Amino acid sequence: MQSLERKAQNHGNYSLALHFALYTFSLLLCFIAAFSAISAVNARDIPAPRKIFLDPGHGGKDLGVRGKGGLTEKVVTLEVAKYLRDILQQRLGIEVFLTRSGDYSLSLTERIALANNRKADLFISLHTGAAFNPRRQGFNMFYMNTAVADSEPLEQPPTDSLPSWLRGQEEFIPASQRLAQILMERLNKAFYLPTHAGRILGGPWAVLIGARMPSVLVEMGYLTNPIEEDKLRDKIYRQAIAEALSNAIEEYYRDEL
Repeated sequence: MQSLERKAQNHGNYSLALHFALYTFSLLLCFIAAFSAISAVNARDIPAPRKIFLDPGHGGKDLGVRGKGGLTEKVVTLEVAKYLRDILQQRLGIEVFLTRSGDYSLSLTERIALANNRKADLFISLHTGAAFNPRRQGFNMFYMNTAVADSEPLEQPPTDSLPSWLRGQEEFIPASQRLAQILMERLNKAFYLPTHAGRILGGPWAVLIGARMPSVLVEMGYLTNPIEEDKLRDKIYRQAIAEALSNAIEEYYRDEL
């Protein structure tokens, strides 16, 4: 009698365990299906394939701006570019190229040629600002506009003297301006700056001449401001800039849908 009761109990335990296993397995299948659906939606959010060229300004003997504390523009731009590349690749699956990955110099023409040859979707040149006023701070955006210059061009001859193959940026002016606005908004928001802080300037900027894709030059603060130099020296601050730029690029792509 006890043997029969034990068998019945064991059978009941087995049935309970089997039902629990089937229930757990069904939940797992539901989770996998839901995760796959979410992944599919996210994959569609950013149309593929996407290629971005990041241009860390200066390099090699060309230090760029140098702060009073010794921090140089070429160091800041390369570090932020690497952070931004990693974020875009890991989070959004975007193919990202750097015009330089080490401490060496390239001409402005070489930088643009690299992006054009890869048929990149975006070209973003990273820089820091400089000003005689040591209190000047914040971010600035520059986009190509051959029709009107909001400020003096950066070491660039009049566009009328340029050959036609160097004027490829003209058709992308509206997209470049929109990208500049989104980048500025995201940076100001990330660092709690007023909405209209910083400058967005159109003109024949040297590094953007000839780019055959939407292109923007970003100034990530002023190394001539000791306070901003200290910030830009900080690894976490550089990563925060890269995060804000990544969010802006993601927003730009989503707006295209």
